[in-house]
Amino acid sequence: MFCKKKIISGFLFFIFLLAFSPRYSLAVSLKDLNIQPERINPGNILYNVKRVWEKVQERVITNKDAKIRLYSSLVEQRLSELDYVVETKNRNQMEKTSSRLAYYAGTLEEFLENNASQETKLQVREKYKTYLEPLALMRDEFSANSSDWMFVQYDIDSLNNYIQKLGS
Repeated sequence: MFCKKKIISGFLFFIFLLAFSPRYSLAVSLKDLNIQPERINPGNILYNVKRVWEKVQERVITNKDAKIRLYSSLVEQRLSELDYVVETKNRNQMEKTSSRLAYYAGTLEEFLENNASQETKLQVREKYKTYLEPLALMRDEFSANSSDWMFVQYDIDSLNNYIQKLGS
């Protein structure tokens, strides 16, 4: 009886260490998803130049597959930028950065509706699902229902909406 309690206690202690140790954290970060940090982030003096270049690429690229790759890349960049803004607590950029993520995720979803195979739609759908946990971690950096919390929650809600659309 005493031995069983020790085994159960040891097991529970191990689970506790595993769950709360940063080294063995079960939470998914952007690095786990192979999303590289952006070098030019919102607030940087070159950020507007970067955005103009992206707009030029959107206009110039006409190949459907290349456009899908571009939009997918832009969604990942916006996710990385949001992570940067949350990490640095740059509240001046929070709303714009959050909106850009939702915008490009929606733009990709709309483009896929008319221009992609069901297989491609499902691949993007699965990728969007992997973004939900890191976004929840970003959201939880802020007090519940604060404006910054709500901006990130809006991205989560938007992605859930797009996931639903891509699955049908």
